[in-house]
Amino acid sequence: FEDRVDADQRKRAEGPSLSVLTDRLEQISSAVNSLPESLSLRSLEEKVRTLAGAVDRFASQQTARGGETLAMIDERLDEISRAIVASTVAAQANAFDPETFGRIEKRIASLALQIEEVAQSRPGAEVLDHLNLLTSRVDQLAGRTDLPEQAMERLGKQIASITDKMDRAPVMPDADQIFQGLEQRFDALSM
Repeated sequence: FEDRVDADQRKRAEGPSLSVLTDRLEQISSAVNSLPESLSLRSLEEKVRTLAGAVDRFASQQTARGGETLAMIDERLDEISRAIVASTVAAQANAFDPETFGRIEKRIASLALQIEEVAQSRPGAEVLDHLNLLTSRVDQLAGRTDLPEQAMERLGKQIASITDKMDRAPVMPDADQIFQGLEQRFDALSM
């Protein structure tokens, strides 16, 4: 994985935003490598690879569409990322509740559906309301659950589904804002 990130960094040296993102991906990769082996690291590493691939595809496919919707999705995914990190911290308490984790998975699947609806030009205010509701529910659930290995793998599959759906959606402009948002998330995750 680190070799891929290094190769990508050399290939994209011309773009400062991409260079910063590549640095953040490297930091996240290092953080993942330093986690205890008991966590489902293969799934997490695969999601980081998927994220790197999505960033590559996004950077190479700039077309015209409103950046407001992308910023909204970016913000919601950031909030869900924080909820997942909180859940990972709670995993150390060994208080597994499969029902609660199932609800988190359903919320993530719901987000994937809502992202598809955004791509199909659904009214932005309605989508924003649904995403806000989803985010608050995920945040609530994240505080009460942990992530055992099987649950982590299911969560990884849901995140991969969201990434795939975003990859198929029309690419939106204003990459600098998106890269800044991703950079901020990488900063938060690497600390």
